[in-house]
Amino acid sequence: MTKAEAKKLCVKKWEWLVKNFNEPNADMDIDIPEIKDFNAHCAYCEKYQIDGKPDCIKCPIVKTFGIDENCFMAGSTFAKSYWSLKETKKMLKLIKQT
Repeated sequence: MTKAEAKKLCVKKWEWLVKNFNEPNADMDIDIPEIKDFNAHCAYCEKYQIDGKPDCIKCPIVKTFGIDENCFMAGSTFAKSYWSLKETKKMLKLIKQT
């Protein structure tokens, strides 16, 4: 998968999350067949991995946060997106900018 393909799938995922934000368990029930078996349902996690685990240092999204952070850290934009539509939209915007 190319970086452009991964970005396209990431955008698709986050657009879906924005659209379905108020649905119970939306983050767990992402209805996008192309990413259903990916690490964290994320094309970047799938593309940038070592031994089946995400290699966050290479991820274009994490690079926007800084080298000491990854998507799953408490307080990251990704983590906040689970609780706030505003943060979910912010995450989508960050992905579009990568």
